[in-house]
Amino acid sequence: MNVSQMLWHCQQPHNVATGALPLKKGLLGFLFGKMAKNGFLKNLGFSKNSPTHPKFKIEATPEFETERKVLADQIETFGKKARMQSPIKNIRFLD
Repeated sequence: MNVSQMLWHCQQPHNVATGALPLKKGLLGFLFGKMAKNGFLKNLGFSKNSPTHPKFKIEATPEFETERKVLADQIETFGKKARMQSPIKNIRFLD
């Protein structure tokens, strides 16, 4: 995976969170999702070589500057929405 592919890959969770990339929940996710979620939260992250959703994989080589700009815009938009939705307005890390 090169840098531009990594930038595109990092955009996909933002797309899922905003609803731009809907994912179907499979039977295994339904059956073991809670257990996987608890394991993820307990370990505070994904383990090495954990499986990647097929919609998060890329084989093409996108343009670096385009992907960098898209990811930066997504992060900025996500931060603005977090500030707007926060019930506490005077939090130092939100400024």
